Amino acid sequence: MIKSKFQPGTWRGMQASFSVDGKVQSAQFEAFKKKYPNISLGGTNTPIMIEGIGNESSDLLAIAAGNSPDVFDFNYRQSGTFVDKGFIRPLDEFIRDDVTSDEAKEAGYYDPNIMYKDELLERIWPKVMDAAYTLGPDDQKHYYFLPRSYDVRVMCYNKQLFQEAGLDPIRDVPKTWDELFEVGKKLTQINDLDSESSVYALNIGSDSYSSWTSRPFYLSMNSMALSFDSKEKRWTSTFNDPGAVEATDYYLSLLQKPWQDNNGKMRYGVGHKGDGWVKFHQGKLAIVFLTSSDLLMNSNLWVQSKTYDEIGIAKIPSSPLGKSVSELYGMNLGISSAIKDPAVIDACWKFIRFMGSDEAKKIAVDTYIENGFGRYILPDILEKYGYPEFIEKVPKDWAEAVTHSIKNHELEPYGKNTQHIYKYMDIPISKGYMEEIGKNPNKSERIAKLQIFHDQAVKKANEKMIGRIPASEVGKRYPVAVALSLLIFLLYGVLFYYVWKAFSPKDQVISLHHSEYSHKVNRVAYILLAPAILTVLIFSYYPLFRGAMMAFQEYGVSTGGKYVGFENFAKVFFDQDFWLSILRSIYFSFLYITLVFFPPITLAILLSEIPIGKIFYRVIYYLPAVISGIIVMLMWKSFFDPAQDGVLNTLIGFLGFEPVDWFGNKNTAMIAIIIPSAWAGLGPGCLIYLAALKTVPSDLYEAAAIDGCGFFSRLFNITIPMIKPLIMINIIFAFIGAFLSSEQMLVMTGGGPDGATTLVGLEIFLNAFMFQRFGIATAMGWIIGFILMGFTVYQMKRLSNMAFKTAESVEV
Repeated sequence: MIKSKFQPGTWRGMQASFSVDGKVQSAQFEAFKKKYPNISLGGTNTPIMIEGIGNESSDLLAIAAGNSPDVFDFNYRQSGTFVDKGFIRPLDEFIRDDVTSDEAKEAGYYDPNIMYKDELLERIWPKVMDAAYTLGPDDQKHYYFLPRSYDVRVMCYNKQLFQEAGLDPIRDVPKTWDELFEVGKKLTQINDLDSESSVYALNIGSDSYSSWTSRPFYLSMNSMALSFDSKEKRWTSTFNDPGAVEATDYYLSLLQKPWQDNNGKMRYGVGHKGDGWVKFHQGKLAIVFLTSSDLLMNSNLWVQSKTYDEIGIAKIPSSPLGKSVSELYGMNLGISSAIKDPAVIDACWKFIRFMGSDEAKKIAVDTYIENGFGRYILPDILEKYGYPEFIEKVPKDWAEAVTHSIKNHELEPYGKNTQHIYKYMDIPISKGYMEEIGKNPNKSERIAKLQIFHDQAVKKANEKMIGRIPASEVGKRYPVAVALSLLIFLLYGVLFYYVWKAFSPKDQVISLHHSEYSHKVNRVAYILLAPAILTVLIFSYYPLFRGAMMAFQEYGVSTGGKYVGFENFAKVFFDQDFWLSILRSIYFSFLYITLVFFPPITLAILLSEIPIGKIFYRVIYYLPAVISGIIVMLMWKSFFDPAQDGVLNTLIGFLGFEPVDWFGNKNTAMIAIIIPSAWAGLGPGCLIYLAALKTVPSDLYEAAAIDGCGFFSRLFNITIPMIKPLIMINIIFAFIGAFLSSEQMLVMTGGGPDGATTLVGLEIFLNAFMFQRFGIATAMGWIIGFILMGFTVYQMKRLSNMAFKTAESVEV
């Protein structure tokens, strides 16, 4: 049996057998099983989705966990990482690119299990060849994957909304950038009193993957994200050219350029941030940029249920250069390098060769026809697979738009570590949006500022994504890293010695009889403690020492470890993002202590003073704690929807405030993440301190009452001093926990906007499991451990001097 991430009837990790594509995939799988009855297929777990990172995260997390499939299903952005890290094996043994199948038959060495030149060139499009046939870890070129689908980017629009705005859904479709903005103004109908009736023009954003949305604009300005130097054999980020800056300037105008509506009210931009796809599905948003396949024009699930009378498909609006260039997107199949069994490898080859083959495409076309999608299949495909009678029914404008995009495309970014290139390409857009550059009428000032943002983003991408650091810079960094690393390890030793001395019992003069008795008792205690000690050694200290080694290695899951000395520490010590993440962690910890840690103490004190209904109030405040933490985050994330009709924006709208982009604004993102924790953590924290308050001797309160002390006098002279040791211990726990937080950011922001919520815990996680830079992540962990060691030593010192007792038996 082979395990494939690509399974029939799945879309974005969800069951999609209700869609025609799900039926196509099921039919293809059934045909494969009939053709190869000795090969059985199995699936993998549902992909893990991380905010701001997308489905790319699932494969890398599965690989890191040692649970990768036999057949990977990945896009072109991921291909470079899969090849460079050795996740997929070369396919050279199954491919002959020097002869055709007819030539092989004539020569007498034809093998049906081999893909020959004619089939290869039909399967791999010209601009995909450099990605599929590329340099491997051995510095030699190999074939690494086969495409199973091709999709191009198109513009899709709601015809009814065009008509309601007085626009002809055929003649008035925007063909240039300027027309797109002008049409967008006519389509935008904002009702400030009833947001549900508002109509928006474009589904675009300024945060995660905004550069993916705008990529066709960049391509239409001749701007490529990366270039490869064949002589030096290395990649370089290049998205800071004049065309890229011009495209970013235009994209920001769609978001922020001022204009007046028919009522004379000032509006900014024609884009909608928030649940744009939902609005489009509801008929409240006019234009989206999505994908169309090389077979079925309305293949995207967002428009598959729509008819020609409802939606239109057009090419990407032309840039000032007069070019309309689409982006070629697609999914590819590769064989895991972890497979060693030749029989399984051969089975995987048969699978990836079949999926995406001419035979599989014929099955797809047959299934589309059977399900009533004949008129939406491209004409040349209908002709090729024997359905010429449907050609006259195909919408000509759709076919012309998709055909234009297929003929005028560039491949999505591919190369070294490009699975997360949009994280860096988003930076100029995010910075420009937050500084409201789109509102500035002076174009020269806008361009100059955006050029700086692009240069900074390219520099960061070259250094962090591609790993290009000038040799002179490395020579300066390395000695400093060695000195600082040795100092840290020395101080680690000093701190461990201090802790050992702090917890070591004082020498006492005791009798020989008592000494023998103590040894006997201790021997039994050590035997009982042995399983626990062994568990701690295996699950705590072994990873600690293994991590110490990994910090000096360039470690890969498939390639193993290669010692690089102090190179990882050199990169970390001079990594601006790492130190900024530490500052953000300190800021987040301050917010956490202020808004999450202290409120339960205050609430506990207030509840302890309530004469009646104590149980009722405690239950009410504790209820949020029974909800899963992830559910809490997702629930509040929906509350923070940046759209005007979002829950919180609707509430503040009643008070006369403008809508807030809670997660898209650096000033509000961190607060928005803290609020759910404060809401959910209030009850459990309160119960802990209610229990602590019961340890305060009642006679102290009675004596204070006799002396005439009021509430605040008792609070500051009795209550707080008595529970202060517990507060001091817990505040250290809370600070360390908040400092290393990452879960909330992963779920709610993915670290955005522009890294504003990327705390050091998330920075380490991303480096380890997303970028597969385990050595660098481990070096970061050692540095953070040293920073937090002081707090831990203080905490342990306090614990060693504390005595604990049970609370009084009193009625709750």
